[in-house]
Amino acid sequence: MLGSPLFLPDISDDGRVTQIVSNRFFAHHLGISGRWKSLWKWKGLLTYSQQAGTVRKPFDRNTKQISGLVEVQYIQAGFPVEIGFSLAADAGSQNYRNVGAMLSVTKKW
Repeated sequence: MLGSPLFLPDISDDGRVTQIVSNRFFAHHLGISGRWKSLWKWKGLLTYSQQAGTVRKPFDRNTKQISGLVEVQYIQAGFPVEIGFSLAADAGSQNYRNVGAMLSVTKKW
Protein backbone atom coordinates (compact mmCIF):
# COMPACT_ATOMS: atom_id res chain seq x y z
CA MET A 1 0.00 0.00 0.00
CA LEU A 2 1.37 3.37 -0.99
CA GLY A 3 0.81 6.06 1.59
CA SER A 4 2.23 8.53 4.02
CA PRO A 5 3.60 7.95 7.53
CA LEU A 6 1.26 10.76 8.59
CA PHE A 7 -1.95 8.93 7.62
CA LEU A 8 -3.84 8.15 10.84
CA PRO A 9 -4.93 4.48 11.01
CA ASP A 10 -7.63 2.86 13.15
CA ILE A 11 -5.97 -0.11 14.84
CA SER A 12 -8.08 -2.99 16.17
CA ASP A 13 -7.43 -4.82 19.46
CA ASP A 14 -5.44 -7.52 17.63
CA GLY A 15 -3.09 -4.88 16.15
CA ARG A 16 -4.42 -4.82 12.58
CA VAL A 17 -5.23 -1.64 10.69
CA THR A 18 -8.95 -1.68 9.90
CA GLN A 19 -9.24 1.67 8.12
CA ILE A 20 -7.61 5.06 7.63
CA VAL A 21 -9.28 7.56 9.96
CA SER A 22 -7.50 10.60 8.55
CA ASN A 23 -5.78 11.13 5.22
CA ARG A 24 -6.14 14.92 5.17
CA PHE A 25 -3.42 16.66 7.12
CA PHE A 26 -1.29 19.76 7.33
CA ALA A 27 2.30 19.10 8.42
CA HIS A 28 5.78 20.55 8.81
CA HIS A 29 8.86 18.35 8.99
CA LEU A 30 12.36 19.54 9.90
CA GLY A 31 15.50 17.45 9.81
CA ILE A 32 19.10 18.35 10.54
CA SER A 33 22.27 16.27 10.82
CA GLY A 34 25.99 16.71 11.18
CA ARG A 35 29.29 15.57 12.62
CA TRP A 36 31.23 16.75 15.65
CA LYS A 37 35.02 16.28 15.66
CA SER A 38 34.65 13.46 13.08
CA LEU A 39 33.96 10.95 15.91
CA TRP A 40 30.32 11.82 16.55
CA LYS A 41 27.51 11.71 14.03
CA TRP A 42 24.17 13.24 15.05
CA LYS A 43 20.68 13.73 13.63
CA GLY A 44 17.52 15.49 14.78
CA LEU A 45 14.01 15.21 13.32
CA LEU A 46 10.88 17.14 14.30
CA THR A 47 7.37 16.78 12.84
CA TYR A 48 4.26 18.84 13.60
CA SER A 49 0.94 17.78 12.11
CA GLN A 50 -2.75 18.62 12.23
CA GLN A 51 -5.16 15.88 11.13
CA ALA A 52 -8.53 16.83 9.56
CA GLY A 53 -10.15 13.40 9.00
CA THR A 54 -11.29 12.21 5.59
CA VAL A 55 -13.45 13.85 2.93
CA ARG A 56 -16.44 11.68 3.91
CA LYS A 57 -15.82 11.91 7.69
CA PRO A 58 -14.09 15.18 8.59
CA PHE A 59 -13.07 15.75 12.21
CA ASP A 60 -15.07 18.35 14.15
CA ARG A 61 -11.76 19.84 15.29
CA ASN A 62 -8.30 19.22 13.89
CA THR A 63 -6.11 17.03 16.10
CA LYS A 64 -2.54 18.21 16.71
CA GLN A 65 0.59 16.12 17.11
CA ILE A 66 4.31 16.81 17.56
CA SER A 67 6.97 14.10 17.23
CA GLY A 68 10.73 14.28 17.58
CA LEU A 69 13.84 12.12 17.31
CA VAL A 70 17.43 12.72 18.42
CA GLU A 71 20.14 10.25 17.38
CA VAL A 72 23.87 10.19 18.23
CA GLN A 73 26.50 7.72 16.94
CA TYR A 74 30.12 7.24 17.97
CA ILE A 75 32.31 6.28 15.00
CA GLN A 76 36.07 5.87 15.14
CA ALA A 77 38.38 4.46 12.48
CA GLY A 78 39.95 1.24 13.69
CA PHE A 79 37.26 0.72 16.34
CA PRO A 80 35.44 -2.52 15.45
CA VAL A 81 31.86 -1.27 16.04
CA GLU A 82 29.69 1.85 15.88
CA ILE A 83 27.74 2.70 19.03
CA GLY A 84 24.56 4.72 18.85
CA PHE A 85 21.76 6.07 21.03
CA SER A 86 18.35 7.35 19.92
CA LEU A 87 15.54 9.02 21.83
CA ALA A 88 12.10 9.69 20.34
CA ALA A 89 8.92 11.24 21.73
CA ASP A 90 5.34 12.02 20.68
CA ALA A 91 2.89 14.44 22.26
CA GLY A 92 -0.57 15.51 21.20
CA SER A 93 -4.14 14.39 20.80
CA GLN A 94 -3.44 11.48 18.37
CA ASN A 95 -0.75 9.36 20.00
CA TYR A 96 -0.96 11.11 23.36
CA ARG A 97 2.44 10.97 25.04
CA ASN A 98 4.93 8.29 24.08
CA VAL A 99 8.68 8.07 24.66
CA GLY A 100 11.10 5.49 23.30
CA ALA A 101 14.84 4.92 23.42
CA MET A 102 17.23 2.69 21.50
CA LEU A 103 20.84 1.65 22.05
CA SER A 104 22.57 0.23 18.97
CA VAL A 105 25.83 -1.55 18.29
CA THR A 106 26.68 -1.95 14.59
CA LYS A 107 29.51 -3.97 13.01
CA LYS A 108 30.41 -3.27 9.37
CA TRP A 109 32.67 -5.41 7.19
